[in-house]
Amino acid sequence: MRRIVAITLILLCSVLQANAWGNRGHELVAYIAYMNLDAQTKAKVDDLVQRNPCIGQWKAAVKTLPPAQGSVALFMLAATWPDKIKLTAPQSTTPYNCPHHPTFTTKDGANGPDGRFSADIPPDIPEASQNIGYTDDRRHQYWHFIDLPISGDGTKTQPANSPNVLTELVLLTKALNSNEDPQLRSYDMVWIEHLTGDIHQPLHDAQRFTKALPNGDAGGNLVHICSGGQKCRRELHADWDGLPGSNGTLSAVMKQGSTLNAQTPPSAATIDIDHPEKWADDAKALAETDVYAAPFNTSAATVDPAKIPAKYHTKAMEDMRAQVYIAGIRLATLLNDGLKSYTIPKS
Repeated sequence: MRRIVAITLILLCSVLQANAWGNRGHELVAYIAYMNLDAQTKAKVDDLVQRNPCIGQWKAAVKTLPPAQGSVALFMLAATWPDKIKLTAPQSTTPYNCPHHPTFTTKDGANGPDGRFSADIPPDIPEASQNIGYTDDRRHQYWHFIDLPISGDGTKTQPANSPNVLTELVLLTKALNSNEDPQLRSYDMVWIEHLTGDIHQPLHDAQRFTKALPNGDAGGNLVHICSGGQKCRRELHADWDGLPGSNGTLSAVMKQGSTLNAQTPPSAATIDIDHPEKWADDAKALAETDVYAAPFNTSAATVDPAKIPAKYHTKAMEDMRAQVYIAGIRLATLLNDGLKSYTIPKS
């Protein structure tokens, strides 16, 4: 049974990149949110989505869907934009280039403890947290996570870098509530869509320090899953990103989202949009109890997939469903509240 679960996880995650919940997960969060927006906010959201540089590509992607699904589908695709811009040239052999994208800088990052440059480490400059809209030539990969420290075996930890997913979610939400221009609000909204999904993935909120990984495991990205003489092609972070399933059609994601959205609505106290730091703390707690449960609770940097019990995967799936759903509800609440003052410009 354990081997079956291990094989299932390999198939589930092999097509995904290390993005929180993968594209499908972000689309699920966006679908749930859209289904819980009030009518006025939906109209405002629809207007803001149209202002993204990639709207032409998105419209082409949804043209075969029933007209009634078009708006939610565009909102779902918008939620993946902050991950997709990582793929612009020359970063990728399959670049995600849209009209009016700036020429993104390749030097948006800093040197880590090992002296190597990383786009996941924020540079110590004001531009790291700037909010200037679609003209920004920085991908801000360090906005996607916070990596609150956990010591697995008494190893000394290091504090999370800033800016991070929490600081930027607070900054952009405040900006959305202001009277900034529609183009900038569009940029803020798609980042808020995405970061709300990110902050609910436990491995975007925690990293573990051990004797084997004294500088941290990069949110599980450095915890490899393989056995024997195999070349390790799996890691813990990607396994959790892949829990919602592989990338599929928008119709399939909507069907899955409809099922998740049928859960019992949470209380206002649980939604709590005024304290996103609590969302990060709760996700870190899930990482401690469920992500880093056996067999990932040792100091080893490599885990044999045959040792992952079925109950580990079952609990992970429960966590994913709960986190994706509450992320969608919180996103809807943020937008219903944050766009109250927005007036759609007259054409």
